[in-house]
Amino acid sequence: MVDRKGDHRPMTRTKCPGRLHVLLDYKIFMWRVSIFDETHNHELTPVNHVHRMVRYHVMSNLDKAQVDSLHSFGVRIYCIMGYLLGQRGSYDSIGFLRSDLYNHLHQKKRLIIKEGDVCVALSYFEGKDVIDPMFYSKIETSTDEKLNHLFLADGCSRSNFQCFGDIFAFDATYKKNRCNKPLVIFLGCNHRSHINIFGCSLLTDETTGT
Repeated sequence: MVDRKGDHRPMTRTKCPGRLHVLLDYKIFMWRVSIFDETHNHELTPVNHVHRMVRYHVMSNLDKAQVDSLHSFGVRIYCIMGYLLGQRGSYDSIGFLRSDLYNHLHQKKRLIIKEGDVCVALSYFEGKDVIDPMFYSKIETSTDEKLNHLFLADGCSRSNFQCFGDIFAFDATYKKNRCNKPLVIFLGCNHRSHINIFGCSLLTDETTGT
């Protein structure tokens, strides 16, 4: 049997006593430092390496707007990073890594319904309506235009459901897609004991209410 367990991350905690506690003074509504200990039992990260620490990866709204603008004109991600590097002069001046750039664009693509795969799906459904009069689809979105639920069934599936839909089952054992949405298949059997798919759906989660 192949051991698929990944390597453990090295322990980086050193029980450093250095700490800073800040409390809100409700009498004057100002923040006050209550505890400050500048003692450290380890070497501090050099200033030019701080941007490599995960908690310090920050993309400002200005950075995001600039990245989105360049990406909308077809500029590739590695070229965008090179442009920012030439603009700022060094990686520590940028404040984030290339992986953060990929994560930002990927998150924007998968969450906003007007862009990316959802837009392609809507166009596909509109085309299916023209060539298949019995095609049915329904999409539910949230108030911030994010995809909640998606259901579809073509004409063949609906015809099979009318003939063999007395007994059907929900199959939710498939893996989640890259947007972390579970796939549910509605299926049954025909008179020859062959499996028929009556429809399928992408859901927000796997709760009973959904």
